[in-house]
Amino acid sequence: MTLRHTATAALIAATLGLGGCQGIVDTVYPVNVAPSSVHAGSYKIDPSHAGVIFNIRHMELARFYGRIPVTAGSLAIDPDSPETAKLQVTMDAARLDTANPVLDEKLRDLVSADEYPEIKFESVSVVRTGEATADVTGNLTIAKVTKPVTLAVTFAGRRTDPLSGDDRMGFDATGTIRLSDFGLSAVWTPFVADELDLTIGAEFTRQK
Repeated sequence: MTLRHTATAALIAATLGLGGCQGIVDTVYPVNVAPSSVHAGSYKIDPSHAGVIFNIRHMELARFYGRIPVTAGSLAIDPDSPETAKLQVTMDAARLDTANPVLDEKLRDLVSADEYPEIKFESVSVVRTGEATADVTGNLTIAKVTKPVTLAVTFAGRRTDPLSGDDRMGFDATGTIRLSDFGLSAVWTPFVADELDLTIGAEFTRQK
């Protein structure tokens, strides 16, 4: 951390009791939501600020939710040619979490987490759908099955981290996969739907 960032962090901390922290951060290090503000280069995902939420309809009644932790990932991007971006993400199948330990164990068995502890996504194409949105198609691998999946991605913005000085940016994404495509539906039919919806959030830090 540079002296300037240290001083800024101290100023922010000093204003906590006055309720002005957020205002100072936004003024000194504003969020830029323009995709053109992104600096070209290589980025690493921040696992502590990334995750995948999945939900599926149970017995045609209500949606049931769970989470898959993100453990690693990389992004190479050039704002002048976003269609050339390359994304890789690794998730931890062994830590699937539905807040139901019995169900968690069954799900880990279902995806063979002991033998295949990682779920991976690797992009193959990026198609812009708007100024700050794109369809990112890639190969999703669960256990030993790999299938193409398309994610609708939205650029959330970039800013300088006021505490570390790192250049950070974030994205939100949604997508849907079919359990049958990955050989995961037979065990649960007809109690759960075949379609599993994904909601994804991730922050990336530019590599120096």
